[in-house]
Amino acid sequence: EGPGDGPGPAAPAARLTGGLAPGTYRMRFGSGRYYAARDVRSYYPEITVIFLVTEAGQPHHIPLALGPFGYSTYRGA
Repeated sequence: EGPGDGPGPAAPAARLTGGLAPGTYRMRFGSGRYYAARDVRSYYPEITVIFLVTEAGQPHHIPLALGPFGYSTYRGA
């Protein structure tokens, strides 16, 4: 958990470097705690991203564009 402090929507990201065996993984972002600490109402208390690793040792970047009432994620470069 650690969204950016700049203007616009918060944008936390997870960068995983190597070491992951092929398989399905789950990451949880504590969006509710983030917004509660800033006294902001939000709709999603937690965001879970499930992703697939198909080749061992490849880095993965998982951006999360986050707002109090919506989010978007994708596989980053």
